[in-house]
Amino acid sequence: MDLTADPIKLARLKVSKAAMHRHFEASTQRTFGAVELAALIEEKAVAWRLPANASPRDVIEFLTQNSKLKRITLPRHSGNASISIFTWNTPSIYQLLQTSHPSSYFTHSTALHFHKLSSTSPAAIYLNTEQRPRQQDGELQQHRIDSAFRRHPRVTQSVGHVDDTRVHFVNGMHTGAAGVIEQEVSIAGVGASPLRFTNLSRTLIDIVVRPAYSGGAREVINAYKAARDQTSPKELADLLSQLNYIYPYHQSVGYCLEQAGHSQASLRALKRLPREFEFYLVHHRGDFKYIPEWRLHIPADLEI
Repeated sequence: MDLTADPIKLARLKVSKAAMHRHFEASTQRTFGAVELAALIEEKAVAWRLPANASPRDVIEFLTQNSKLKRITLPRHSGNASISIFTWNTPSIYQLLQTSHPSSYFTHSTALHFHKLSSTSPAAIYLNTEQRPRQQDGELQQHRIDSAFRRHPRVTQSVGHVDDTRVHFVNGMHTGAAGVIEQEVSIAGVGASPLRFTNLSRTLIDIVVRPAYSGGAREVINAYKAARDQTSPKELADLLSQLNYIYPYHQSVGYCLEQAGHSQASLRALKRLPREFEFYLVHHRGDFKYIPEWRLHIPADLEI
């Protein structure tokens, strides 16, 4: 679109530029989807004294050429397609992803980072979009559990890149966003912004369900230890019941809580849950050590 073809429209947009600049500078919102930004322009057309013949597309084109507004292309959840969003100043990668995937939320090692349970910024970002509700598979059988956990874990193949950062798009089971919060998160060099991510209890469950998204078994147990004073075993037990997994992840959660130093009394709610099957802390192709109390196999070489 060439705005120079209509010099009168361009001149009037230049007159409106100061009002638009003041609005975006004063706003705490730094990222916008294309539809969202177009709606804002229509809403503010009178206040900004925009020319009547200037469409939202015209205004966006003018601003991207003459202001701090930038168009950024990001990967979609599919990992193959892309989406354009608009930014004012320099937002964090988390803000960019949240704007482009508003119904999704951050999980696993990313949520651990937001909860200050990891010492460094994660090298990859995990963003979850829930599946549609569906009926779970049939009854468990021990030989199927054994076979599944002696293979490599399934991991998402939907991976995109934003500059040098890998973004893993997770397609987790439908939970109705159980244990998901929206909270201000301070990002170095950018400031605070509202992001959707799993609360502490849901995060501690998620990293047990998918240790590969959190650095492996040792990192999972380290996270439980770091979170000990903030963790409620009863709340974890209640959330596990709500999530209603086919696999008995409560056995893994109970073991991790025990390793973190929680008292036996505090683990009663988890110990009341059935332990009909032997289970596994992680997928592992090597030797295992068996923990009878939790009917749980852990890697034999796991150092805690």
